Amino acid sequence: MRTHDIKALLTILLFLTGDAASVLGQGQVLLGNNAMSLIRIGDPVNGPPIPISSMFFQLHVGTVGTPEGSLTPLLPVAPTSSTTEGRIFNTVIDVSAQFLSAPPGFEAIYQIWAWSRSFATYQDAANGGGLVGKSILFVTYTSPNTDPPSAPTSLAGLYPGFAVSLVPEPSTWALLTLGGVGCWQVIRRQRRNSR
Repeated sequence: MRTHDIKALLTILLFLTGDAASVLGQGQVLLGNNAMSLIRIGDPVNGPPIPISSMFFQLHVGTVGTPEGSLTPLLPVAPTSSTTEGRIFNTVIDVSAQFLSAPPGFEAIYQIWAWSRSFATYQDAANGGGLVGKSILFVTYTSPNTDPPSAPTSLAGLYPGFAVSLVPEPSTWALLTLGGVGCWQVIRRQRRNSR
């Protein structure tokens, strides 16, 4: 082989190695679910699976023992699967790069937040009457520091399926409250008149 051919071969090998490192990485998790943990509407067991391409999912993370309200949201937002109802599109998330430089093999507590894809954020969906829901809190390790790098830790199977529900807009709550007060006053009048 000539020197030129060897350099070309080395360049190709370096390119392929870099490409493999982007798939196999340290300190990563694979956000997704399986047939045993489908995301459903209304009821986590009997509700219909969420439609294809209808939701966003975001992973929240903290050190073990962190309460739900104090978890850190990670940047990538995964969409619903484009092929199977109730499934999250498998998305690799580099936890070590986003969460306080946590080392590979880091044990953390996680929660998945879901909301209607027509809203930019979970809070927008909750305030706007969209579908929202959260998984239970669950604990696992990110992929370890190995040579060669291991596959990202799969989150599928580590949490049960959960439900998303519509959150009524504040004006709906106001109308329900006024309706309840009105019904209470009618019943009160009827009781007073029946004496």
